[in-house]
Amino acid sequence: MRAVKLSEELQPPFAIGTALINGNTIWIGFNAGEWGGGLRRITRGEGKIEVVEKNQSGELCGGPLNTECDPVNGIVASPSNPSCVVAAVGLVHMMSHGRIVEVCDETVRRLYFKPDNPQPPYGKLDKGEPASTTAFFGLTRAGDTVWALGTDGLYRFDGSSSPQFRSLPKFENRGGYQVSFDVPGVVLLMTDVNQRRSLSGAVPIMVPR
Repeated sequence: MRAVKLSEELQPPFAIGTALINGNTIWIGFNAGEWGGGLRRITRGEGKIEVVEKNQSGELCGGPLNTECDPVNGIVASPSNPSCVVAAVGLVHMMSHGRIVEVCDETVRRLYFKPDNPQPPYGKLDKGEPASTTAFFGLTRAGDTVWALGTDGLYRFDGSSSPQFRSLPKFENRGGYQVSFDVPGVVLLMTDVNQRRSLSGAVPIMVPR
């Protein structure tokens, strides 16, 4: 084991971070609330830091991955390609926006979004994505299945053309903590840790089991 000096300071400093080690790469997602956060890629051998983003429309907060506007709340290795990662984007601030994206080398593509209803009277479409969409605050992988945690429930991605949706299960008090073991392969723990950065209310932490 050896220490590797990073090529630059990680920014932003006042954010919640999520990380994934995938081969020779460390992926770090930042949640800075209304200031976005985005995704960073670190080469383990060199300590080189790269900002991973793509603004396809050229609009102020155009996606599919915008550092200034998109908090990244979860990262997993892609079941279909181990060299790629899947990331969850989500923010609730005045209105909700979020999506699931995949990053393979220099390619960033949107995998999924769900329009909110009703839509606000302002805002624009971004390459088919409306102004208000479901925000995603968690992502985990169980075998070849990816579970995404949205503001309205759970989404199961298993390679089908669209994910399977289920509402959040009931939670029970276990030693002062609200937990659920109802979803096969996944444990949910209710927390309000994200409330300082997003008006999402309490959203669960999700881990595989």
